[in-house]
Amino acid sequence: MLQKIAGLTKARAQAILDTRTSIGHFHNREQIKSIKGIGPKSYEQCVGFLRIYPNQLTGSADDKGGLEEAGPSVKGKRKLTSTTKKSKLQKLDVCFMDQTSVHPESYHIARTLIKEQSLRQDDIGSEGFVAAIKQLNPGDISVECDEGTKNCILTALSQRTDTDYRDQFARPIFKSNVLCAESLTIGTELEGRVSNVTHFGAFVDVGLERDGLIHISKMGGQTVCLGNRVKVRVEKKDHKGIGLYLLQILG
Repeated sequence: MLQKIAGLTKARAQAILDTRTSIGHFHNREQIKSIKGIGPKSYEQCVGFLRIYPNQLTGSADDKGGLEEAGPSVKGKRKLTSTTKKSKLQKLDVCFMDQTSVHPESYHIARTLIKEQSLRQDDIGSEGFVAAIKQLNPGDISVECDEGTKNCILTALSQRTDTDYRDQFARPIFKSNVLCAESLTIGTELEGRVSNVTHFGAFVDVGLERDGLIHISKMGGQTVCLGNRVKVRVEKKDHKGIGLYLLQILG
């Protein structure tokens, strides 16, 4: 599954899995940068799809130096209290933003919003936090950025951490005769769903093994948000991926 993420190849995906096996769990997204084969460009493209959940880091260290998922006491292991968990997470250099779809390049915007609303990052995904964010609109974000970025941040922070955003939207109609990237031709029009938004464009799930990219210069002045259904045209395809042009936002 990892190798299908933008910016990753089979070798890079395996390197991530090997590193996770070696260290037990990733503590933050920054650790991805140190993996052999993950350069700045690969990191920029893939990191928004990779989530790290703090509640999986508060167990006891295993024999390999990993951490077991927190939960009820099992086989004599002590159940961690909320205070104990918080203390342990601080020592692990955990970033609570890493469990959201917010791209690291926009963390400073999200953190400023959270602080200005008197909320806490360690409450991300909780019922109270989600309810508070859902009361906001793009104008409540004081940091200067484009409307699309503001909407994406609000969408990301208004979801529980176990939410699959795809369930909220009508499914795009994928073409039955397009089963792999090799079957695409330049000029082919497709429907898909925006799976991630970054400063350089938006990734779109068009039903293939890898998401296509609408570069910011190929959006025709339109602004997309996470989960939007879109109609796109294939502009290019090569070993690096699929380049798309945004034709229409369907919903």
